[in-house]
Amino acid sequence: KEKEKEKEKEKTPLETEKATGFSISSGVLEKKNSRLKIILYLKYHGRDKKPCITNLKRISKPGLRIYTTYKEIPKILGGIGIAILSTSQGIMTDREARFRKIGGEVLCAIW
Repeated sequence: KEKEKEKEKEKTPLETEKATGFSISSGVLEKKNSRLKIILYLKYHGRDKKPCITNLKRISKPGLRIYTTYKEIPKILGGIGIAILSTSQGIMTDREARFRKIGGEVLCAIW
């Protein structure tokens, strides 16, 4: 039972993205040569179908990793956007990491 509870708590990157409200649905399409192909269906709003995501910026890069404590997690556009972090407890948003008081590697910012 404990293992089942742990699996429920762990989120995949796709579940994290869906929980932020920027995408409608997502899934892994196929595995080819040990690489996953991920499909994201993004959310649009209004009559003129403007995208909910206006920009996505990669922060931590292979040549320069950016780590932060929970107190120093950046607020994207004053809290309107989100930052995705890789922590010891899995991938999560900046709000969730602050709530759990966990720092980690800042992967990207979405607004």
